[in-house]
Amino acid sequence: MPVDLKPIIWTHWVPLKIKGFIWRARLYRIPCNTSLKARGVDIGLEECLMCFGLEETADHVLLTCPFADSVWSRIQQGMYGIWSMAGMLTAGGYNEADPLSNIQGNDHADLHNQLWHECAGLTMKVPQIGDRVFYFPQGHLEQIKECMKDGDVPNIPNYHLPSKVLCKVVDVVLKADPDSEEVFAEIVLLPNNEEGEGLTFRSVPQKIPASSFRKILSISDASTHGGCGLPKAHVEKTFPPLDQSQDQASQDLIAKDLHGQTWKFRHIYRGDPKRHMLVNGWNKFVSEKKLKAGDTCIFIRGSGQKEIYIGIQRAIRILKESTDLTGPAMRHGVLVNASVAMDTRCEFTVIYHPKMCASAFIVPYDKVMEALRVNYLPEMGVEMLVTVREDLEYTSKSFSGIITAVEDVNPAKWLNSEWRCLKVQWDVTSSNQVLPPRVSPWEIQPLEPLVVPLAKGGEIWLNTTEGVEAGNCSWKDLSA
Repeated sequence: MPVDLKPIIWTHWVPLKIKGFIWRARLYRIPCNTSLKARGVDIGLEECLMCFGLEETADHVLLTCPFADSVWSRIQQGMYGIWSMAGMLTAGGYNEADPLSNIQGNDHADLHNQLWHECAGLTMKVPQIGDRVFYFPQGHLEQIKECMKDGDVPNIPNYHLPSKVLCKVVDVVLKADPDSEEVFAEIVLLPNNEEGEGLTFRSVPQKIPASSFRKILSISDASTHGGCGLPKAHVEKTFPPLDQSQDQASQDLIAKDLHGQTWKFRHIYRGDPKRHMLVNGWNKFVSEKKLKAGDTCIFIRGSGQKEIYIGIQRAIRILKESTDLTGPAMRHGVLVNASVAMDTRCEFTVIYHPKMCASAFIVPYDKVMEALRVNYLPEMGVEMLVTVREDLEYTSKSFSGIITAVEDVNPAKWLNSEWRCLKVQWDVTSSNQVLPPRVSPWEIQPLEPLVVPLAKGGEIWLNTTEGVEAGNCSWKDLSA
C-alpha cells in the first residue's frame, strides 16, 4: 500500500516561508472564514467551511481537511510516476508475445482514470480542467437524498442560489469509497457569470491504448477457499503472456486498485481441461473487499505496463451514508459553499456520485444552451438514450415517449427552472427498463421536426432551433 507522503512532505520538506505563502494563496482561492472576513463578510462560524469539521487553522486547511486530499493526491501521483519511469526506461527491444509492452507506456493517472470510468459504466461524463459547465443545485440535492440511508432530506433552503450556475472547472480528482468501492469525483468549480468563449466540454479520460475485460464472480470465485476462474480469450489479450508450453505454467501478477493499494496474485494455467485461474492472494482480496457472488471484477492493463489494474462493481449496493454528507451541517454546506463562492468569486468543491444520481447535475455549457433553444411542448414526441447492461457490456439504447406537461419541480424555491421541467410518458412495453417520469431538456431529443401553430403574429413556426430564434424567445415563453 502506498505510503502517505503528506505528513512527511509538510513536516520536513516545506520551509516556513513556503508554508506561509501557500496558506495566504489558499486563503485567497477558497471560501474560508479568514478570506471572507478579509472581504468584510462574517458568518459567525469558526469551523472550516469546506468540511464543517474542525476549527479552521493552516494545518487543517492544508493537511487534515478532507478536501485537501485532492491537492496532495496529485502531488503523490506525480512522485510515484517519476519513480516508475526508471523501470520503463530500462525496457528495450520488441516483444512479439506481448504487443502491449511495445507501445509507449501510459501514465499511471491515465490508467486510474480509465479504470474509474469502467467502474462507473463508461458513459459517465466528467469534465476536464478549464471546461465551462452549468451547476444545478436541485440535482445536487437529489444526490443528497440518494446518498442518505433513510432518504430523509431536511428542508434545505436555496440560499439565494439561482436554478443554474455557470462555472469554470478548476480541478477534477477521481476516487472510490474504501468500503463500498463506489466511485465518485471531487470537482472544484469557480462561478463565472461571463458567457464568453471557453473550452468545450471534454470527457475524462481520453481513450488510451489498453486492454480490459469483466468477470462476474461465481459462488466459487467469491469463496475464500478457492481461486478465480478467468476466460481464456480475455486473459490472453489482457494479461502478460504465459509460457503455455509448460505443464505447470504460472506467473506472479501485481495488481493495483483505485485506492493505489497493491495486490499480488498467482496466475496459473493448468488442470484438465486447462484453464486460467488466480489462486494465491485471491482469497485475501475476496475477504478484504467483501466480494459476493454476482459482483464484477474489472481487469485492465495499459500499454507498456507489467502490472494490471483491478476495479469492482458490486451487484448489490452497500447502504453506506456518504462521508461527505454526515451531519446536518454538511448537508446544508453543499449549497452554502456554492452560495458563498458566488458572492465572493471563490472556488467551491462538489462531490459527484455517478452511481447515486439518475441525472448529472454538472452539465456542459454548450449542451444546455443547445437544448434550451428547442421548443418542447406537450404531446411532442421525444427520445432518450439510456445506458443498459447486456451480458457483460454496457450499451446505449434509445427509448421514445410523449411529453405530457411542462412545469417546475419546485416553483417555490426555483421558479422557471429547467431542471426536470418536462414530464414524459415513456413507451417501455417491450422492455422492463425503469425510466424517470421527469427529465431535463438536455437529456432528450425531439423524435422529428413537428409543425406547431403558435400565437405569435399569426405565423406558424416549425419546432426547430431556427423557429425559436426567429421569434427571439425561449421554449419557456412559448409553453406558457
